[in-house]
Amino acid sequence: MDGKRQIDQPKVTKRKKDHGLRKGKLDLKKEKEKVKFFAGLLAEVRAVQAELIEAIDSLHDPAESDLHLKCQQLRRVNTQGALLNTMMRNYIDRTLAVLLASEGKGN
Repeated sequence: MDGKRQIDQPKVTKRKKDHGLRKGKLDLKKEKEKVKFFAGLLAEVRAVQAELIEAIDSLHDPAESDLHLKCQQLRRVNTQGALLNTMMRNYIDRTLAVLLASEGKGN
């Protein structure tokens, strides 16, 4: 033991890992609800983006530096929102493809 106390610890035989979609373990109802939620969120983000674009276009006056700075910031936020839209659309499309494939195999 070389002068050190050893503590009895349980042996770890398996580690749990985050698994992706498992065959036969997909809850279609929950996944469809998630898709509907993200689709609704995507629509809301697009509506906010449309409002931002309208506000930016109506307020754009280069003579006022503060206002010009706000417009630039709003444009950056809008660009980030567009990227988020793309990511969400890709997620929705992939999830729908998986759901439709699993429904096709189940019938």
